Amino acid sequence: MNDIPVKKTSDRSFLIVSISLTTAIFNFIWWLYLNINGNLENLFSQGQQSELSLLYTISLSVSIFIGLNKIISTHWQLIPISVALAVAYYIGNQQNWKIMLLLLLFPVFLILLPLKKLHLISIYGLLDISFMAGFVLPSVLLYLQKGRLTKDFLNSLLLLALTFTFFLAGIFISSKIQKFLISLVSGTALIVICSINDHNLWFFGNIILIVLTWLFLNKLTLRQKYRLPFFSLIMLFSICLAMFQINA
Repeated sequence: MNDIPVKKTSDRSFLIVSISLTTAIFNFIWWLYLNINGNLENLFSQGQQSELSLLYTISLSVSIFIGLNKIISTHWQLIPISVALAVAYYIGNQQNWKIMLLLLLFPVFLILLPLKKLHLISIYGLLDISFMAGFVLPSVLLYLQKGRLTKDFLNSLLLLALTFTFFLAGIFISSKIQKFLISLVSGTALIVICSINDHNLWFFGNIILIVLTWLFLNKLTLRQKYRLPFFSLIMLFSICLAMFQINA
């Protein structure tokens, strides 16, 4: 880590903890969500393909952290992105061109994310990452693990995509008015979708968390380096509550 241009020595310890926490959270969300409707009895049951898929998701989450947290130069993002691209090509070559294309979409987006001329740190980037992290990636992962997709699982992905939109809005959108409106719309939609299922203790806990995030947590003045780990952790709690609600 000594060669990584972190601004302060004290930031190096935070960098290790922060990148590890964020990576673990994103991967926990992606892999745990595959079983939201009992789609999989055993995760990582496909041997080498499962291991490569995990390497792919780890590489993506590290790249997301570097691209959004801005503790270190985004040039370091090329390392995990290169790994993700290589794994995507290898898995896609073993499957078919459609799987390869879907696997390549996310790392290509992450390559473009830091380019200021494209203005992807905005509502457009937020919607893009929500779609890919909340719909495309889980769909491909389940297909690679199970060989098919279920209608119930595909329907449940709207909840996941909206969760990404709601909790990452403060990271992608700087305008207070835009952030307020996006959080209001996505948060309301999230509550409506959650209300379709049983109104149990987990449901009300999630509603409280969503409302508190919208009213208070989104308004916290956090330094850039704290935002992604903080909101990723809150997002994990919300997704766990939603899963507990559905499976109660």
